[in-house]
Amino acid sequence: MGVVPMLAVSLWLAATFCVSACTVFSDFQGDEVLGGRNWDMTEAALGVPVMWVVPAQGSDHSRICFGRHGDCEDGMNDQGLFVAVAASPPNGSFRSRQEPVSCPWALNQLLAHCVTVDEAIAWWEKHPNPIINCDVNRKAFWGIKGAYKNSGVGGHILMADKNGNSVVCEWEKGKLKVIHKTGRYQLITNFLLSKPDSTDPSYSRFAAGTKILDEAGKTSVARCVEALKATTTPLTRYSVVYDLAGRDAHVHYSGRFEKGVTFHLSDESKMGAHEVRLDTLFAASKE
Repeated sequence: MGVVPMLAVSLWLAATFCVSACTVFSDFQGDEVLGGRNWDMTEAALGVPVMWVVPAQGSDHSRICFGRHGDCEDGMNDQGLFVAVAASPPNGSFRSRQEPVSCPWALNQLLAHCVTVDEAIAWWEKHPNPIINCDVNRKAFWGIKGAYKNSGVGGHILMADKNGNSVVCEWEKGKLKVIHKTGRYQLITNFLLSKPDSTDPSYSRFAAGTKILDEAGKTSVARCVEALKATTTPLTRYSVVYDLAGRDAHVHYSGRFEKGVTFHLSDESKMGAHEVRLDTLFAASKE
């Protein structure tokens, strides 16, 4: 369970090619509880972006995820919990006696077992050695006793729930830092919120997203789409607005916002476990 399986190691190797991109936000007002995500990646590192659904089973919640095949980069469960990861500068190497956990595995576990942001924070407190765009001492994977050496967590994770709560999890030398939302929305790009840096290349996207989310008037799916448009890059492979109250995912592909497809988690779950290639889906939607 805790030790990273070979599939996750392979996915981690692919993740090391991740560029400093991606935008994630949550937005809450009245009965609207929304999450937004642009996922940016070079085509060579990404492969084909997909959506997949895992139905509820036993105590596990049903969930909809996006990313590579079997590699959850963002998603939402049937309880209205939204999670997404974005790259960030590594924030200090550390040693840990706790088994390392890959980010895709962690996000899947959060969606399968957590309902609220507080539950998700508690989960991370029990798993203090995440692998996000970093290297971990390989020898420890083969059962050699001793501390694992983590080169420094290179990402941060935004988590939001249907009640409008939102936090960003960051790590400094392996210590979890939880940054709570202070206003209506919360936004991350690729600099650490705990170490704001206006010289970071992603700061212009942060400013563009902030400008739109700051605008007066009620939040909406349309406004979140506008924020995703303003923060898209040439490497944007897919964009999603998650409706945490309605359990819907509104998806756009490859930076093209003139056409969208909506997935209803309840309907998708009734179809059983399945996966959809986004390139094939959007090619068919043009017909």
